[in-house]
Amino acid sequence: MKSLTLLKNNFKSDLLSGFILSLIALPLCIGIAGASLGNSMASPAIAGLAAAIIGGLLVSRLAGSHITIHGPAAGMIVVVQHGILSLGSLGLSEFNAAIGFQRFLAAMILAGILQFLLGVFKLARYAALFPVNVIHGMLAAIGVIIISKQVHVALGVTPISKSSLALYAEIPNSLMNLNPEIAIIGGATLLLLILLRMIKNPLIKKIPAPIAAVLLAVTLGLFFDLTHDHPYMFMGKEYLIGEKFLVSLPKDILSALPRPDFSVLLTSTNLGVVFSIFFVASLESLLSANAVDKLDSQRRKTNLNTEIMANGVGNSLLGFIGGLPIIAEIVRSSANISYNAKTSWSNFFHGAFLLIFILFIPGYIHLIPNAALAAILIMVGFNLAKPSEFKHALQVGWEQLVFFATTLVVTVADDLLVGVAAGLIVKLIYLFAQGVSFKDIFKARFTEQVDKSTVKFNVTNSLIFTNLIKLTDRISETLKNSDRVEVDFKNTRYVDHTSITTLSDLQEEMNRAKKELVFTGLDQMRPVSKHPHSARRAVKK
Repeated sequence: MKSLTLLKNNFKSDLLSGFILSLIALPLCIGIAGASLGNSMASPAIAGLAAAIIGGLLVSRLAGSHITIHGPAAGMIVVVQHGILSLGSLGLSEFNAAIGFQRFLAAMILAGILQFLLGVFKLARYAALFPVNVIHGMLAAIGVIIISKQVHVALGVTPISKSSLALYAEIPNSLMNLNPEIAIIGGATLLLLILLRMIKNPLIKKIPAPIAAVLLAVTLGLFFDLTHDHPYMFMGKEYLIGEKFLVSLPKDILSALPRPDFSVLLTSTNLGVVFSIFFVASLESLLSANAVDKLDSQRRKTNLNTEIMANGVGNSLLGFIGGLPIIAEIVRSSANISYNAKTSWSNFFHGAFLLIFILFIPGYIHLIPNAALAAILIMVGFNLAKPSEFKHALQVGWEQLVFFATTLVVTVADDLLVGVAAGLIVKLIYLFAQGVSFKDIFKARFTEQVDKSTVKFNVTNSLIFTNLIKLTDRISETLKNSDRVEVDFKNTRYVDHTSITTLSDLQEEMNRAKKELVFTGLDQMRPVSKHPHSARRAVKK
């Protein structure tokens, strides 16, 4: 009943935001699907749109968030690509992309079940304590990988290479052999996106960049007559152009969606893919949900366990029907807030409008050039790996830049999970070098005392991302019955960046609830940098 009351009270604002979001999501979902699936199915677009539709119509009604948008995301592109490559040749004489995706769908089902169990056992909060700059390094690496592939699509060239580094090396060759009319569409779309990003006029800022980019690209596509296969001459050389450069949608949507293949479900390779989906989808969803809570003008709090359970249900269902994995998506969620959405019904309407689009106007969707989607994804990749990410990591501390860069480089050169593991290993080595003992890795050491109206926690040894949860749980529990909590760090050896950031966020949350959470002794420790959330270590006496 509460949900229906919210629908009634906020129908107009949520409907309008949902409609605008569906227009923004349309090219993004299609582009993400194309980048993820390649030639593993005849119409990748339908897998991306199916994911957004399920994310809106179903997951929005089950989720623990309030204004978060659920759907396919750029952060999962590398996971899908790796899964198809790993599973498409398992037990086969040669690589088969279609079978690889069908096996990936089976892995998605199992990953969704694991996500559901994560919420059932109330373990979702642990993901929020993952080292900040290892996560940022992972996302930046995903951005670098996305750009390496999409540059060639924007130029109208099919590259030979598979690895990201080799794809960058192949860019000069693609520039020499580009398809001029396709390159014009891709270049003009990218230029428009850059200009819209640079213009500060508030009226221009209200224009959704992906929508403007798609409209320009469709206009150019019609001008170049992409709907008909034909040759054309440019500077004395003949080029071919036609429908293969446009988005493809099947006539029969349901039959076009592949079904899962469970034949290699319990193999070590498949279980590795399952863990990749589970790890990245869960981590991104929970971090996005936390970020959206901070943007919400009403300061509503997401139930992280319910949120991850809903995502698990959605991913398992999508595994059965042939869609892409979904997460709580931060960019579209931010747009949802900016368009004045009030409740999760905007997410529902966003999914409903996408369903209407593919049922009733597939011909118009078919007019979108793939080069335009590539340009949009290049901008998405740049946003993930922009230079300011490196600058921000360095501002927090030189060691954070090392964690960030290690994760990024190893991920691009090898594999996503290997990159994350490398970032974690480097962080642990650094922690040991700072005097963190092995016993401190999973156990925070603190005592608790009551002094008049204040409950005081005296933290000893080290407080780091792996042992922080016990302290934050006790603080939150204590503040339910007390108006003031003090955390004393005068006997603490080391506090890492993730711990300080998490405690500062908790302090802000308590302030809004008219509770007082104060830190003492922290200013007497030596910070690694001038950043307020910099790691700190005890001053040697």
